[in-house]
Order: sequence, then C-alpha cells, then structure tokens
Amino acid sequence: MQRNITKENGQTMILITVMLGGLILSATAIAGLLMFYQLQRSTDAASSGRAVFAVDAASERVLECYFHELVLDFTPDATAEYCHNGITLGNGSSGEAGIYFDIKGGKVIGFWIRGKGFAGSTERGLESYFSVEH
Repeated sequence: MQRNITKENGQTMILITVMLGGLILSATAIAGLLMFYQLQRSTDAASSGRAVFAVDAASERVLECYFHELVLDFTPDATAEYCHNGITLGNGSSGEAGIYFDIKGGKVIGFWIRGKGFAGSTERGLESYFSVEH
C-alpha cells in the first residue's frame, strides 16, 4: 500500500514553524527594548545620588522630630505614621520620610524610618530600623 504525497503536505508545518519563530523573535525584541530602557534609567548616577541625599536629609529631620518633639510618655499607634517630613533641596531633589513604631505587648520595642527621595525621574527608597528595647 503506497500513500500519495502531494506538495502541500509540508507547507503547513513550514508556515507554522516560521510563524512561531517570528513570534519568539518579536517577544525577544520587545523584552530587550524594555531591558534597555530599565538600564538607561538605572545608570543615571547623578540623579540617583541626589535622590539618596534627599531621602537621607528627610530621615535626619524625622530623627530630629523624634528626639526633640515627641514626648516619651505618649502611646503611639502601630499603624500610624509620626513626624512625617518633606524636604526640597537646592539642587531640585526632594525627599519625604516618617516614623512607624514597632509595638509588642503595648510597649514600643523599636521604630522604622521609611522614606523616599526624588530627583528628576529617579526615585530611591530608604528604610532603617532602630531598636529601643534594653
């Protein structure tokens, strides 16, 4: 028994292979372009440095608020933000930060300072934890 093989039998397979190859090539090109834009944004060292200094300055103001303005006898809420401060530096960068308390058993055992710094299209974050438990 012999089968009749026509010229159209292999064309569908070749067409599907070419279409899948084109799809994979397109997806790879789009992923490469997105990666290029991410790398381009992350290599802006000057803006990154300005953003880090801005969030650091905002964090310093928050620490000043904590040590000079908050009284030790108050009962903080674990979900609330305290001493929220924003700052704008002379180079155009800005930062904001606040304090969040870590409370266990009704007692403050530590606090976080969380902030963000902005410079141009660059944004940098900073989080520091301070333990006050002895």
